[in-house]
Order: sequence, then structure tokens, then C-alpha cells
Amino acid sequence: MRRVLLALALAATLFGCTAKRVVKAYPGPALAPDDVATVVTSSPGVFANEAHGVYIIAVDGVTVAEKAPIVEQIVGAVVRPGQHSITFGFNDGNSSSTSPATLVFEAEAGKTYELHAAETGSFGQKLLAALTTQGRWAGWLTERPTGRVVAGPGAR
Repeated sequence: MRRVLLALALAATLFGCTAKRVVKAYPGPALAPDDVATVVTSSPGVFANEAHGVYIIAVDGVTVAEKAPIVEQIVGAVVRPGQHSITFGFNDGNSSSTSPATLVFEAEAGKTYELHAAETGSFGQKLLAALTTQGRWAGWLTERPTGRVVAGPGAR
């Protein structure tokens, strides 16, 4: 039975059947879009140097993912204005994060922020990482549509 479930999960991943979900990460009733901020995961182009399959694990230390990333990915979170932390990882089929990253940022009402991830290092380090399946990655958060980095490497 376990092999059947593993095969189904693998097939779902290979064929893009992973469920994607956006969560409301604050208590109480839903607020108007102009009264909240939205964090979404990036969807880089095919030739971008970014990781695909970025997913949110926790908001302000509270786990929002109910299932494993192979089954369901949290691709967005709606938060109230103020300081927040977002914990996230990535799994793009070729590589994945083995430990999550957490970014802290100041959310402004009515704004949308985008999470990004990429493997870091020189060509040689990336080659070694591909052979050993152990590498480094970095995450950052940008404001849409300006692209201004608000958390992570290069934040201003």
C-alpha cells in the first residue's frame, strides 16, 4: 500500500497535479483587498535562474501547510499590515530545499509581495551540489510591481 501511495504522489508531482492554495493568515473575518497585504510565490520563466516550486510553510511562526509539499503547496498568504515572518522552501523537481528559510518584512495594506528562491554559489559549487545533492540556496521577497527587494539579500 505504501508503494502505491508513493507512486501516486510521484505521478502527481510529475504531471503537475500538486494542489496549490492561498491562506488567510490572520484571525477574524476576511478583510477587503485594500486593507490587507498578499504574499505570493514567484513563477519564474523557464530560463530564469530562480527555483520553481516555491511554497510557504509558516506565517508568523504558525504552520499553514496541512499536507506535504508534494501533495499541496501554499502559494500565497494574506496578512494584515505590520511586521510578519514568512517561512518557505522550494521543490522544483531538479532540486529542493532541505531546510526552510524565514524572512521578516513590513507588510503594507494593499500591496503584493513575491517570494523568490535560487541556488547560490559558483558554477563549480553548483556542479558539486548536483553531484552530492547538497548545496546552498537563498530566498528574498520583492514588492510588486516595482521589484524592490524588501527582505533577504539586497533588501533596502
